[in-house]
Amino acid sequence: MPSEERPAPSGRQVSWAEILTHWPAVEADLHSEYGIDVEDRGLMRARSWRWLRSRIVGLLAADTRLSRALSPDGTSGDHPRSQTIPSPSRS
Repeated sequence: MPSEERPAPSGRQVSWAEILTHWPAVEADLHSEYGIDVEDRGLMRARSWRWLRSRIVGLLAADTRLSRALSPDGTSGDHPRSQTIPSPSRS
């Protein structure tokens, strides 16, 4: 596995070891963002490490569980962890 680091939403560098400590978030995000089931052996064997790596790195740039877990303030890029939606005004 490559040892290079990747930028996290906060701009700090994140190692693959740190990413892999959040594997449950990676697995859930791969499914919700890309429809990838990492338990599908046929799919995972048919794809290259580069293919999987690019999608995992993509999770760092989106509002995902992984990016929030690696962000010190719990946000992902410009996306707050939760958004307040105003209530409709009553007439």
